[in-house]
This record gives sequence, C-alpha cells and structure tokens, in this order.
Amino acid sequence: MNSEKILNVLNKLEVKEESKTDLENLKRELQADILTNGKIKSGILSTFKKYVKQNQKDGRPAFEHIFKSKNGNYVFTNGYFLLNWGNNKDNIPAKLKAYVKDEETDKNFDFETFEDKITDKETKINVKEIEKIVKYNKFRCKEVGFYQGEQSLLADINNEVYFNPKYFLDIIKITNSKEEKINVKYRTNISPICFEINNVKCILLPVKLATDNHIKQQREEKENFEKLQKVED
Repeated sequence: MNSEKILNVLNKLEVKEESKTDLENLKRELQADILTNGKIKSGILSTFKKYVKQNQKDGRPAFEHIFKSKNGNYVFTNGYFLLNWGNNKDNIPAKLKAYVKDEETDKNFDFETFEDKITDKETKINVKEIEKIVKYNKFRCKEVGFYQGEQSLLADINNEVYFNPKYFLDIIKITNSKEEKINVKYRTNISPICFEINNVKCILLPVKLATDNHIKQQREEKENFEKLQKVED
C-alpha cells in the first residue's frame, strides 16, 4: 500500500484525544512523502479527452476538437488555456489527430490574437514544483473537503501572478514536454502568461485573487505546503 492510500485510510479514522497528535504527525510525514515520491498518472490522450468532455458538458461545441483558425492555425482551448500548433498539421501529436477538424473557421481565436505583445517580464517555471502543488491539492481536497478549483493552492510567479497549476501541468502533458523548466513571459496579474513548448505556442490565463479572504487563504495554504516540504527534508 502506497503513502496516498495509507493517508486516505488515516483520514477516515477516529482516534482518542491523546492519540491525535501522533496521528497528525504521521499524516504530515505521509503527505511530505507524497509530495516528493507520489506519482501523477495520465497520458497525453486521457488528459486531452478530459478537456474535450468538459467543453461538451459546458455546451461549447466549437471547442470539442482541434479547430483551424481564420489565420490557418490549429488550435485547442478550454477557455482558460490555449494551445496553438501553427498551420502545420504534422506538429500535432499522432494520438490527437482524430480530434482535428480541418475546415477553416472564421474564428480569430489563436495565439497571435490573444498573446500579450508587450510582455516585459520573463522567468522559468519549475515543472517538478508544479507537480508537487498538484499532488498537494489532491490530498488536501480529500482531507478538508474543499473544491479544488476554488480553494486549492495556486501556483505563482514571484508572488505577482497566480495561475492554475493543474492547467499548466496538463499543458505539459498534452505538448509531451520533457523539459524540467519552462520559460514563460508575462506582464501583469491579469495579462496572459505566454510560452512555447515543442513548437506549440501556449497561453494560460492567470487567476486574480479578488478578495482579502482569498489572499489570506492562499497565504495559509502556501505556508502549509512549504512546511510539508521541510518535513521531508
């Protein structure tokens, strides 16, 4: 039984008051182990199909496939991130070719349309760190019962720009990237994050922390996340 399964069992246990501290310490050790050694399963096709199904569920038929923009670019989006394979169909992975719709549309909906053309900041995002945040959110969701999309820990760029770590990691999977660090360009906390992976131009929209409570909640989750990493050390 791996650490994640053991943690799930422990979360359901009721123990005597005098044993609670020992139980919490054990749970934190397991959580720290998951951050370092836990696996994230899902391949390029299963990851991509998840967003196709979500677009279908949300009633967005135009986004149920990789479409061809007015500029001739092959594009996929879920409304929060966008992948642009350019005008060469061969750039699209073989596993995704079945989802390509070749008819050119009148949509000006591609990287060139939405990129921030005056990005003046640049940094590298550590993929392993994003994986840890995704794993953290998974067991925190089960532990405290929050909805991942609203209260989970966001990834951030220098505490300036916040973004959904699951979207970023899924972009990595869909583009089949093996890079440990991804170079990104950005400008403000509400402008698109732009980057390129394996000849795929990508846009990820940031998440704006709209209220003081959201800022406080993110600060607390980040502190907890950082403490767990020290446990493993």
